[in-house]
Amino acid sequence: IQSDSIRDALRGRSKLLLTATPMQNSLLDLYHLVRFVDETTFTGDPEAFRARYMAKLKHKQELAERAQLLCQRTLRRQAVTMPLTRRYVRTLLVAASPEEDELSKRLSLYFHREHLAALPKVQEHRIRLTYWKMLASSPHTLRVSLERLAARLNNVPDARDERHELQAIAHQAAAIGAGSRAEALLQALPEAMLRMAEMGAPEKAVIFSEYHDTLRKPHELLPDHGYRDQIIFNPKGRIGKTALWEFARRGKILLATDSIGTGLDLTHCS
Repeated sequence: IQSDSIRDALRGRSKLLLTATPMQNSLLDLYHLVRFVDETTFTGDPEAFRARYMAKLKHKQELAERAQLLCQRTLRRQAVTMPLTRRYVRTLLVAASPEEDELSKRLSLYFHREHLAALPKVQEHRIRLTYWKMLASSPHTLRVSLERLAARLNNVPDARDERHELQAIAHQAAAIGAGSRAEALLQALPEAMLRMAEMGAPEKAVIFSEYHDTLRKPHELLPDHGYRDQIIFNPKGRIGKTALWEFARRGKILLATDSIGTGLDLTHCS
């Protein structure tokens, strides 16, 4: 509604729309961005766009051709006239522990049940993918979500066995502890801090995760690894100006989710 009001106020004027994230979760993001600039490129409502370009892949080339009329993509390496901070990439390969493998197998067996009372049928596939993403993020995140899911079945008839199975999987996840990814993070941080010290840069780190619950484990573990009273983390999720000021003044590590991190200006923190 807000974007419609802005578009109407600018009707008849030339518009340039800049975005670092043209699409995040759906092709409909592209539809709304293009419609904001020019309402004639994609005629019809979102449902018509969805039916033509999202339900039928045969119109993919047509979609690309229409979008090219207005969309110009610039890659980082093409921005040659703009001074950009040099990036150093270090990728860690993290293998799942035997306990995490067993947890994965048990979760898979649950998802292969013929009937799942905890998951709505129309969204079952998407929700399953979400739980796999949680497991990949951390056992703790999976545990918290499965406990909530099991609680929904308390008053559901004939769902006692399924509720008990969810609780058992959550208990198995809790027994794993921090998980292999959190342990890899604890090993990688000193290496990253040392590299920054060698370059003369402030020894600071920003740790992002898609799930807020995933950040709770690093928040619990990092004080015992030399970062006591140097961690900026809001249990309620929000990272405001006060938190950024604290990170700039005394903090070494900022914990935040991807969505919270979008748009944060950290230039004054270094």
